[in-house]
This record gives sequence, C-alpha cells and structure tokens, in this order.
Amino acid sequence: MVGTCRCWAKNRYEQLVIEFHLYDPACTDSDIARLRELHVEMDNAILACYGWEDLNLDHGFYENERGKTRYTISPDARREVLKRLVQLNLEVEEGEKFDEI
Repeated sequence: MVGTCRCWAKNRYEQLVIEFHLYDPACTDSDIARLRELHVEMDNAILACYGWEDLNLDHGFYENERGKTRYTISPDARREVLKRLVQLNLEVEEGEKFDEI
C-alpha cells in the first residue's frame, strides 16, 4: 500500500508540474506545446461531432473569471458554444415533449 501511495504522489506531482507549465504562456517546451496542440485537436473533434465546424475556437491564453490565465478557447467562442448548447438542449427538450404526446 505504501508503495502505491508513493507512486500516486509522484504521478500527482508530475501532473501538477505539467498543468503549471500548460497554463504558463512563457513555457515553450515541446512536450507542453504538444499538449496544447492535442487540446486544440480534441476540441475540434468535439465540434465536428456536433456539426459545428464553422466555429473558430481561437485557442490561446485567456484570463478566466477567477483572474487566472489559462490556455483555452476565446471568451467569444466560449459564449457561442454555450449559446449553441443551450439551443440544442431546448431542441432536445422539445423533442422529448413531443414524444410524450
């Protein structure tokens, strides 16, 4: 059990270090840059699943509502994604009401 805990702690430490560098605009290490690229690829794949390839997420470093800088989608893109998700939710809800009749 002790060995497992030590292994977890080591992995958790490494995870925290990666997260710290991922959000640091000054960090240009190739492995961190690749993680950022993977985030973009994953986000674009999710957009494709929704059929929203027309949406430019404009990934970059943006300050969040807590004042922390994060590598994420732009505030405009975030608002558009949320708007579309709300609309989709309303459409699904309306379809469920129709099915009940």
